Amino acid sequence: MRKILTIALVALMAASLFAGVKTSGYVQGSARLLVPDGGDVSFIADDDSNQGKVSITDENKVWGTTITAQSNRFMTNTWLDVMKVAQSENDIAVKVGFITRDRYATLSAWNANADLGNRWRVRFDDRGEAVYGEVGYQKMVKVNAGFQMYNGVMTEAAREDKMSFLVSALVTPVDGVKVSGGFLSKYMGANNDDTAFVVASDIDVAKLAKLDCTIAAGVAYSKWDSADDGDVVAQVYGEYEGIGAYAEMTMLDHSELEVGATYAFNDKLDTHAYVQFGDYEDIDFDANVAIGGDFTYKLNKQISFYAEGSWEAKNIDAEVRVKVAF
Repeated sequence: MRKILTIALVALMAASLFAGVKTSGYVQGSARLLVPDGGDVSFIADDDSNQGKVSITDENKVWGTTITAQSNRFMTNTWLDVMKVAQSENDIAVKVGFITRDRYATLSAWNANADLGNRWRVRFDDRGEAVYGEVGYQKMVKVNAGFQMYNGVMTEAAREDKMSFLVSALVTPVDGVKVSGGFLSKYMGANNDDTAFVVASDIDVAKLAKLDCTIAAGVAYSKWDSADDGDVVAQVYGEYEGIGAYAEMTMLDHSELEVGATYAFNDKLDTHAYVQFGDYEDIDFDANVAIGGDFTYKLNKQISFYAEGSWEAKNIDAEVRVKVAF
């Protein structure tokens, strides 16, 4: 945590030396409690939760860079707004960028509610560098493409071809309807040479009917070369005056189901509870069912607290995070 805080403060001080530069970011620390069935209670540090981030942009947002430090890796994302550099004022947006150790992903129409593996998108492995470009027209069409250069974590014998690319598109024909598709040529992580494609859609019926609430449904399909049939993911969700509910189901290669509800007490406190079935075709509360919940409390604009807990296969997993923004 000290390393993360130091990096964030150094980046902030460096950015403040340049006129017309804006900075923002946060530092976050966490503590995690594990109570295994029949085992010893332990406190651990979550490598992903303990992190700091600094975003630096010029006042006109012509360029920017984001630096993220976690306990186990250091990531950067630097980008340039091409149309602003060209001083072109039209409905087309063009951005190019370079990332290190980050997971650049395909665009997706999916509105994430549950946590069933993010099978509605594909993305690069986090152990390489990549360049990318994004082009958009108004709010109707956006396309992106990325090219990853693997950084040699694996040996040459294990990985001869160290390059991968992805491409995707997101289309919004009318307000309330989104459709997307993406392709990844190679995921250079544990599953080498594994290509994938994904399509997704989301329809907000309430928005189409101009109702003062959210009633929506989505469906996605993803297929990896190493998978048998791929996965179909379907969801329904809604929200009205701070009360929300959702259900998401995965079919074919996986048989997962999550049902949850959310409630916003006010603009400071949000709560969430869920039940997750790892295999709804063979439900076993001692093996593949998780019950959990979480809440977020915003003390002010700078400080927020997050806590979550779950029970799965007789094991208890709880975590508390504190986030300070600047």
